[in-house]
Formats: sequence, C-alpha cells, structure tokens
Amino acid sequence: MITLIVGTTIGITMAQQRSVEWAVSPWLPLAMTIPTLVVVLVTMVLFQFGELAVITATVFVTTPYATVTIWEGARTVDSDLLAVAATYDVTRSSILREIYLPAVAPAVLGSARYLLSMVWKVVVLAETFGMSVGMGALFRFWYGQGDLEALLAALFVFVLVMVGLQAGITQAKERLLVWQG
Repeated sequence: MITLIVGTTIGITMAQQRSVEWAVSPWLPLAMTIPTLVVVLVTMVLFQFGELAVITATVFVTTPYATVTIWEGARTVDSDLLAVAATYDVTRSSILREIYLPAVAPAVLGSARYLLSMVWKVVVLAETFGMSVGMGALFRFWYGQGDLEALLAALFVFVLVMVGLQAGITQAKERLLVWQG
C-alpha cells in the first residue's frame, strides 16, 4: 500500500510538472536495476534484521515500478481537457480528483496486481535471510532439514494463496472499472 501511494503521488506529479519529471525520470531505471538480493541484504544489515528492514526493502524495490506505471498512465490525460479545466479555473484538487485519478485508475489497479506478486517475492526473500517467522523462514527451515517434499508443499500453499489474491484483484479491477465499458 505504501508503494502504491508513493508511486501514484510521484507518477502523477511527474506527469503534471516537467521539472519533477526531469529530476526523477533518470533515476528510475537505476533504481529498477539494483538487484533485489543486494537491497534485501543491505537493509537487513542496516535495520538489524527486523520487520522495518523487510518493509524498507520492499518499498525501495517496488516503488520505482509503481511510479513508472502510474506516470505512463497519467501522461495519457488529454491536454485539451486540462486546458478546459484551466480556462474555468478548476482547482488543483478537483483536477486531481476528477481528471487524473480516473485516468490513472487502470494503471493503479494493474500496478497493484503486479506489485502484489513482487512484494511477496521481496518479503519472502527478506524473511529467508533474516527473520525467524514467515514463509521465508519456513522455506529456510525445510531447506535446512533437507525435506524437499515439505519445502514444495509450503511453496504450493504459498502459490495457491497468491493465485487467489491475484484473482481477487482482477475481480476488483473489473468491478471498479465497469464504467469504462
């Protein structure tokens, strides 16, 4: 949720203000190419292998992807519509609420679906390296025991839960965007 809020805020701001786009856009590819494993290991050490390390790593790894997706969605806003809004002195908050948010809704929901799977990968990786609880710790335990069947069973349950969550997001997206016809 943090990633989606931060990514949406930065993405819409980039689409609205060229100076922000010029300042942020060169850094996005760099942030997206840093290996997740490195981010996880560094944050685990910096934040002493706690929950804050997992959250920080997850936000750091996923926010650039959300930002790019939302930015691309916000760039599709019709400039003529914005010109009409400016002509009628529509407030910034109304432009955001009535023009930008409906325009980026598909990008936000698509990004949420993508980020869900990405977030869980980062969380499980972080739990594997530095936590005593969670799916990652469970995978590490069964790996350490040399019990491949138990490891695969845990993975199967994990995948089933993720597929269910993905299906839920897909249905929510269809219901929320029914107005697009």
